[in-house]
Amino acid sequence: MSIFKRESDQPQQTVTSSRRVLSTTDLPMKPTPLPEPQQSDSPVTPVPPVPVSSLPAPAFDQTRESAAVLDRNTRIQGTLHSDGNVLIEGSFDGDMEALETIMVEKEASVTGHVLANDVIVAGIFDGEAVCQHQFRVMPGGSVAGQINTQVLVVEEGSTVNCRFTMTRERRHS
Repeated sequence: MSIFKRESDQPQQTVTSSRRVLSTTDLPMKPTPLPEPQQSDSPVTPVPPVPVSSLPAPAFDQTRESAAVLDRNTRIQGTLHSDGNVLIEGSFDGDMEALETIMVEKEASVTGHVLANDVIVAGIFDGEAVCQHQFRVMPGGSVAGQINTQVLVVEEGSTVNCRFTMTRERRHS
């Protein structure tokens, strides 16, 4: 059901292009008023929705193209160093260091030690992480182990079983 109603006094106009026919009978539209809340004798007061996090996610999406990618069909054991971003879509077991962001995608897993500016987990992480800035667990993400970070963001729908150490922001003198 649409929440918009058509203006009934608008004439129907049709525009034909080489690809499809466009009709303007649906325009302009006005919103349909929402129903009034029902009164209740319940002692429970509804709580307005709250944003999951007011902190922005690290800007990883803008730099995906320049990331070192471990694709979903790849498993690696060992050590990985990157001067930029790392995107894990497969499985990694070992030590990983990135100057920028490490992103563990859904269906991906990382076991071991990671060091990065930011870490974003949408898949599975089990180990120790040291983040210079932010550690974020996305909905559906699962984290176990030890986390050392300045900013910790745990999104609704994630699973976390960790020991956390929160560090203060370093100020330059």
